[in-house]
Amino acid sequence: MSKLSPENDPTSIGNILVDMGVITQEKLQKLGDEFRAQREEMFGQFLVRNAGISQDQLELALIKQKQLRGEKVDMSMLLHVINISKKSHERLLNKIDGFSAIVSKVGIKS
Repeated sequence: MSKLSPENDPTSIGNILVDMGVITQEKLQKLGDEFRAQREEMFGQFLVRNAGISQDQLELALIKQKQLRGEKVDMSMLLHVINISKKSHERLLNKIDGFSAIVSKVGIKS
């Protein structure tokens, strides 16, 4: 079985991040070209540094990659995903609370 190039591999970190809606295909292609020119670090870390994705998003993508490749995802990984999701949910609620406070101050009624 021949190895797929990262661009054609649905289990590549870049394609998983595109599927998650974290990065566009166009941005991934551009950054992939830049990465191939330097290759000083893992591609995921390169994306965190250059694409504006968070470490949490990368970690979720890495867990999804293991799943897609049929590798074992252990309990500690699943607990980590739950904690990441909880933090994301809390940040979203804080943004909503902030928006609600602004709406109240300007007198907009729903």
